[in-house]
Amino acid sequence: MRPELSQAVPLPKAPPAPARRALFATYQRAELARQILILVILSVGAIAMIAPFEWMLATSLSRAANVSMPRLPRLWPKDPSLFNYQVALTNLPLIRYYANSVFVTTTTTLGLLLFSSMAGYAFAKGRFIGKQALFLILLTTLMIPFGWMISLGRYDANVDFITSDQIGSAISLLKAPR
Repeated sequence: MRPELSQAVPLPKAPPAPARRALFATYQRAELARQILILVILSVGAIAMIAPFEWMLATSLSRAANVSMPRLPRLWPKDPSLFNYQVALTNLPLIRYYANSVFVTTTTTLGLLLFSSMAGYAFAKGRFIGKQALFLILLTTLMIPFGWMISLGRYDANVDFITSDQIGSAISLLKAPR
């Protein structure tokens, strides 16, 4: 046994009690300031996320919303009315829009479940060259929302998609009236 290890190493002495209390109080003040800063940042973020929805609701309840929009949004309209909802319900085929949304959501979810489970089985059980690279590509494509990829193609590259008139009446349910 080495002699330097057999000797007891003295522990550093703790600061006196008043110094410990002062150190602890400083730590508590710093922690309180950190928590207040986090609360302020989260509150600003929450307001920024909720404000567009509140503005949308206030605008939809205003009869003058289609005439002129105020420069600064109001929290509540001067003349709240359900007139805009009545017009929307009577003039738009909302049931067809809802059916389209349900159809697209259901088929997308089922297709994703089917192909993801098959791909997962292949990656779990199969041994093939480029497995890790393909798995990374698959994960990357799953992390990017499909609607965002379509909007990139539609707006940035000005790609014109095939409409249901060109395909035929088989998927005419998906075409929204213009």
